[in-house]
Amino acid sequence: TQDISVPNLVCGSGANLTCTTTSAQLCSTADPGVTFVWSGPGIIGSTTANCIIINAPGTYSVIATKTSSGCTQTCDIVVTQDPSTPNLVCGSGANLTCTTTSAQLCSTADPGVTFVSSGPGIIGSTTANCINVNAPGTYSVVATKTSSGCTQTCDIVVTQDISVPNLVCGSGANLTCTTTSAQLCSTADPGVTFVWSGPGIIGST
Repeated sequence: TQDISVPNLVCGSGANLTCTTTSAQLCSTADPGVTFVWSGPGIIGSTTANCIIINAPGTYSVIATKTSSGCTQTCDIVVTQDPSTPNLVCGSGANLTCTTTSAQLCSTADPGVTFVSSGPGIIGSTTANCINVNAPGTYSVVATKTSSGCTQTCDIVVTQDISVPNLVCGSGANLTCTTTSAQLCSTADPGVTFVWSGPGIIGST
């Protein structure tokens, strides 16, 4: 007699590893009474079941042997990997003052990226690449590449200068028939501008 029956091996689908999917299961099917031997770059655990767990990209081969006939068949399953990052770049910070009470902070990244920002004074949406803020502090943005699940984070610092001029007004004056004009003065810190108003200013205000 002769038994040259083959295992009727069929390999299943491959897989794509990402930053969030770091392992996968690969399977093959065959007739009853068949043994399996797998080989490849990232097999975790047993190599002799019809399904294996893997954690690295590459080509995985399985050899199926029909016990009764000794006939073998081989097939390959390809595992790919997408470790692409968002290529996140954070823009400039800002300085809030008594006149500039809010600012826009922006970051850029590749297409297909989502953003989530956090910080002490965000106004409105936290999921756009640009946010509006109204408080000093450190603002963090987490960018996630949708296709790979890979993330990157960067920080933008917002400062605040609400220092006052420390204005001190000088003495007043008493105009008379003989004293028809007077000089009024005020003092303040360096880097201060002055604007005067009143009923009888002569010259610059």
